[in-house]
Amino acid sequence: MYWKLCQQNTCSSRASAKFLRKAREENSKQAELEKKKVQKEAEMDKAKGISLRKKAVE
Repeated sequence: MYWKLCQQNTCSSRASAKFLRKAREENSKQAELEKKKVQKEAEMDKAKGISLRKKAVE
């Protein structure tokens, strides 16, 4: 009986570890996408600022 409990705990631990690993990978991917989005928005804002300055000079 003790052996079955150990096997169940081991399986549960492995499943939990797998779940947490997958969640961490997904969170990392999401964070990377957000980072790229923010960088792209910053570049767009910077480009808008440059074009507005050119129009103001003209």
